[in-house]
Amino acid sequence: MNTSQPVKWAFYAFLGFLLLSSLTSTVYAQTCPNNLLSNGSLENGTFSATTVSGITTQMTTYGGSTSVFLPFSASGVWGHPISNFVANTGYWIDASTNGGLGAKDLNRLFVIPANTGANRCLWPTNSTGFVHTVGNCYRICFWAAQFDPSSPNNASLSSKINFEVLDQWGTNSPATVSNFSVTPASTDMGSNYTISTFDLPASTNVKTITGTTYTGATGQVVDWKTLNWQYICLDFTPLLANGRVEIYLSTTNTGQNGVALDGLCATSGNCGVTCTPPAAPAVANANRCGIGSLSATISTTCASGSTLKIFSNSNLTTDVTSSFTISSGSVTSGNLNSTTNYYAACQSTSDATCMSTGDLFTLTINPKPTIVVNSNTGATCKPDGLTYDVVYTATAGATVTADKGALDATNKKVTGVPAGQTVKLVISLNGCSDSVTVTKNCLFPCVKPNAGPDQTLTCVNGNPPTSFDLVDAAAGQKWKIISPV
Repeated sequence: MNTSQPVKWAFYAFLGFLLLSSLTSTVYAQTCPNNLLSNGSLENGTFSATTVSGITTQMTTYGGSTSVFLPFSASGVWGHPISNFVANTGYWIDASTNGGLGAKDLNRLFVIPANTGANRCLWPTNSTGFVHTVGNCYRICFWAAQFDPSSPNNASLSSKINFEVLDQWGTNSPATVSNFSVTPASTDMGSNYTISTFDLPASTNVKTITGTTYTGATGQVVDWKTLNWQYICLDFTPLLANGRVEIYLSTTNTGQNGVALDGLCATSGNCGVTCTPPAAPAVANANRCGIGSLSATISTTCASGSTLKIFSNSNLTTDVTSSFTISSGSVTSGNLNSTTNYYAACQSTSDATCMSTGDLFTLTINPKPTIVVNSNTGATCKPDGLTYDVVYTATAGATVTADKGALDATNKKVTGVPAGQTVKLVISLNGCSDSVTVTKNCLFPCVKPNAGPDQTLTCVNGNPPTSFDLVDAAAGQKWKIISPV
């Protein structure tokens, strides 16, 4: 780290320790209970171009996502599009833009591009680090991945990252006495630094937001979750003097093939606890018609040694697992009145603070559409008594069908239903449906028969017939002989 930077009372740090692989769900949330770093998720901020020290940052795109680019100058550019964090070269990226699926941790991340030189850094501002206590052990973790959009999915590439430790409050010379105990072991540079350097393997399965292989072609948008993310931690114990802790993540003199950073977490008292966060679960969205419970399919289960937890907020601090019934393949909610977002995470069974990122799933309540036929005036007979019509009211935008008669959806009417028969009207909207049935009996009108011209009736065995079909009588009509003439 370049000590000419305007940093005072600083304790530097840069990437450390273990790995965790890429996750597969849609939106993630940071899990860092009692984070000592304000805005460690990198989500808060105005996210806009600014002018600092006469240098103007630039709104642009990077990997297809909207970003704020911090150019480098001799005087440095300490841009602040993200609250409480600054950097001197790189891209602040909002991975939810242009159809994006989010970052490793929520939506925003920072990327130091390839071949920008050493000491390109991301760090919390001096006033928003945290004060450390002598003898207390601290753990700092974050996500890091190799990525170069101009050479994606290149197995020959790797990157290096520095995790630096500096104490300017020590009463003894840091050149001769280490003021911090650091795990993993650091390499003492013989100055006021100690530095741990870590290798980031190549990202070889980077996808676009549509699931195709990312090639860097115009119009493609990176699915940032598909980078080869590593979870890196470093434990340290201050040995001399209370002071303020600050974190610096920087590139090295070699392996400058692009570095993506996200989800910084600093906690006290977790040293010696090796927490590699479990892989996140995946829970599918679900929907139903009307108020009630919902079952959602668990498409990716928690690994052995971890259990599924459900939270109502993206920071995974409000545990609502008890309001769900969890089986081997699904989660079932209690009665829901409205659409609700939840976050599923896998929690270590041996360490409640060791948890995966959160997978967003939505339980959607679709209101049932309604269709109404007035019981008194909704059905009317035609004058011939052979058919009847039905008028109805229905939820706007819904589709209505009828199993008899002719449907006039514009005028909300069904015509020509055979008298005495039942017609069923079905309404559908957003996968929900309802129905109503109508039956109308109609009386045939009294029509005067037409006897037609006079006719001679033939007697049967000397007796006149009791009835006879007349020539001009309508079908089904008969004249009855009352008495012979």
